[in-house]
Parts: sequence; C-alpha cells; structure tokens
Amino acid sequence: MSSDVTGSFEGSWILQPELSRYQLGLPPRSGIYIVWLGRDGEITIESDWVSASGRRHQIEFSGRIDGHPYPYNSTSIADSLKFELTSTGLLRSSAWLNGRVMMWAERELADDKLLTIHVHGRLSDGSVYTNTDVYRRDIDAEAIVNRGPLEPDH
Repeated sequence: MSSDVTGSFEGSWILQPELSRYQLGLPPRSGIYIVWLGRDGEITIESDWVSASGRRHQIEFSGRIDGHPYPYNSTSIADSLKFELTSTGLLRSSAWLNGRVMMWAERELADDKLLTIHVHGRLSDGSVYTNTDVYRRDIDAEAIVNRGPLEPDH
C-alpha cells in the first residue's frame, strides 16, 4: 500500500448531489464525507448526510488497509469489514456477513479535487445495485482535517 496514494483520500468532502446516480432509492440532498488516516495505518471514514426525504443519517467505520477482514459489530448487516488499495488506485472497502460480501464501495479520485464513490449492494433476491456519489474536496475544512485530533489542555 502506498501511503501517498492513500493519503490523497484524506480530507473533508462535500457531496455534489446533482452528480449522484442511484439505481436503488434517491440520492441524498446533502452530505459530508471525512477520511482520516491514523499513524497506525488505520483509516476512519465518517459520513453525515440528509436523505431525499429530509432525514439525517450518520455512520463511522474504520479498519486497516491491508486486504484482511476485521470484526465489525456496529450494524446487523455486517460482521466484518475489509479495506484495500487496488493497483489502479481505488480505495475499496467491503462489508461481510457470515462470510458473504453484502456491500462494497470503490472510491476513486479525479485531480485530487473530486472523489467518486460507487457503492454496490446485494438485495435479498441476490441482485446487485450500484449507487454513485460525487464529492468535491472541502478546501475550507482541510486545515482542520490536516491538523488531526485536538490535544487536551493540560
């Protein structure tokens, strides 16, 4: 894994809903996507969005980018997560349940300013859907993200 390539994903991203394309459901009205890379090689992804119906949603997940599944117990739709960086520079994650891939996402960068995320999911009949979101890097938030977690006052 190249930390330079992985580090390119790090930052705060603002959803461009007019560029979203959904096969299942409707695209969100708005959203923020934040990617953190820890010193220990772990990636953390935070997503906060407002659905087409106006409901606010949040999710956070993390793991090592090494292609190995790790236990995950924050939802009933997955019991493990896996992150990997492909040879073509895609940051891929997958959510597994009972040894079967249920959802997977592929993240790709364009000019370090646009992040496209293709989320694929498996429906109960076994068919697969793809929802695609496009985010623009939030330059104003970069100083905060690059600073990392705040240190407590002593």
